[in-house]
Amino acid sequence: MRRVSSETLGWLLWSIMIGLGVAGVVAAVLALSGRWRRWVFFPRMLLSVVPFTTFPLVGGFMGLGLVFLALGFVAGPEGIPGDTEVYDLLGTVFLGLGLVSFVWWPRQWMPAWHRDWMRRGGDDLTDPWADEPGRG
Repeated sequence: MRRVSSETLGWLLWSIMIGLGVAGVVAAVLALSGRWRRWVFFPRMLLSVVPFTTFPLVGGFMGLGLVFLALGFVAGPEGIPGDTEVYDLLGTVFLGLGLVSFVWWPRQWMPAWHRDWMRRGGDDLTDPWADEPGRG
């Protein structure tokens, strides 16, 4: 049986972090823009104190955190330009914001279509696309 080098495992971990990070950021952008709205029907986070799910927003912060931490692995003189500590700090800040958004997110920071959906009832019977002509 052939052993896998630690360098190969490092690049595999780096690739997974970048992949998950980009997926989280893309999900957040689609959710905030209103192009993806089905997420409003996902269950709320376990310890959430807000009456709505924050799933894609958590994913966006966590995704940015993973991307910055992964960039910190390859930053330096022989890698991408930048200081490892800066990438690590940004990654830690975004992961921290992601953890906070598990339980709390200001309603004012939600996109306008989401606030409108909440005003109309914001439950499983309320169509999140009702504000778009021809969809609701």
